[in-house]
Amino acid sequence: MRVGHLDAHSLTNQVTCARAVNPDGIILLEDCPGRGVVMLQPQTPLLISWDEFARAMKTADTECPADFGDIEEAISYVRTVLGDDYLDEVRQLRKHPFRDLVFLSWPGLRSEFLDWIAHLRRVRECPNVDRILQDLRVANKCVHAYGVIKLAGRMRQRGFDLTFESEPDADFQLRPDARICVPDTDESFFLEFSCQSLAQNQMTGFEAMAACSKPVDKHFETLKCVFRLRAIPAPKHLQEIVRNIEVAVESVRATGRLAEVIEEGTLEMAICRLPRTEELEAWCAGHGVSLAGHEGPRDNTNHLERLKQKIRQKQRQLPSGYPNVLAIENHNIFVDCPAIPRLISELQEEIYMHPNIAFLLLEGSNGSGRAEPPILYPQGEHRFERRFRRGQVGHTLLCVNKYALKKPSVNLVSALSEAVFARATATHCELQD
Repeated sequence: MRVGHLDAHSLTNQVTCARAVNPDGIILLEDCPGRGVVMLQPQTPLLISWDEFARAMKTADTECPADFGDIEEAISYVRTVLGDDYLDEVRQLRKHPFRDLVFLSWPGLRSEFLDWIAHLRRVRECPNVDRILQDLRVANKCVHAYGVIKLAGRMRQRGFDLTFESEPDADFQLRPDARICVPDTDESFFLEFSCQSLAQNQMTGFEAMAACSKPVDKHFETLKCVFRLRAIPAPKHLQEIVRNIEVAVESVRATGRLAEVIEEGTLEMAICRLPRTEELEAWCAGHGVSLAGHEGPRDNTNHLERLKQKIRQKQRQLPSGYPNVLAIENHNIFVDCPAIPRLISELQEEIYMHPNIAFLLLEGSNGSGRAEPPILYPQGEHRFERRFRRGQVGHTLLCVNKYALKKPSVNLVSALSEAVFARATATHCELQD
């Protein structure tokens, strides 16, 4: 490891937000001015109280659903359902979905959370809902329960009747997440919901990058760093690297001179005091490091194959003889596989092999620093929608299995589409493979 100094002059202040993987398979943390620091922070604390939630929500650009008179009423409702002590109960849960709400500076996330509270109200009287509410308190079930409530609420909004964890036929031992009846068509089906997060190597890569960045992020108002992490360090090696970065940070703060931290074959990093730029730009040019963000190890994950494996695994939860829905939430697949026509083609061939699936619903969202037009793209019986809402881009893909053992009626296809797709006007377009 080498820690050294270079003279530095001016640097424009920029802040960092996370992006999954670029088209070349490199994990990046890119600069997004004005968005605040958004890093992978598994230990990020929950907000302290419901009153703090309410205060954080009350901004002019937060959209409150029509189910509530105002934001205070919405927070009061979720507080009543989950209990005054709920936040204290789940504070230590490492992957609780409420942890995302530390980024409440994003208006799209604030509005989405209020929507979730409205969905909670819609399903509150459904049979067996207490089982799902109890799962919101369990470490390995809370993320799943949060997603089930969000999707079930949308179906209730469309007028579907719903029973959580209903017993299927006697000869089928597994229990799907919900049984849904559609009064308009007198049809019923089972719903199985699943979340798919980052692959383990992606998670480990982001955690290593966050560890390298953290000593500088503590002083984000006065310091700036750029780096390229070529490989994921072993735990002891990462500890040594972080200690050297901490030494470099203190040196820059004391001397005002740009410092570099070099671990041959693993890390090239430069740290400087704000606002200085020419020397840092020269350093980046000399080391082939981007000034626009942090570059991480190459990601060799086959994201499409991971998704197909998830489909194969979760379809076992669905009994035959019903036009069932398998719903998967994956916030990364639409970045990892941006060619939507190819994604649809690959997934349709997968679900064609599972006659107990009538619909595959794939959804995800990500932050965006720019306004993007909504897009509606039909491909055969399948339909993809992209929508933009106050800094959040949402993606919904509904694939229909024409080889399902129990085929849905045309009216059911229409009703389900109304439940899962936005009502806002979108632009029909042709997408490239």
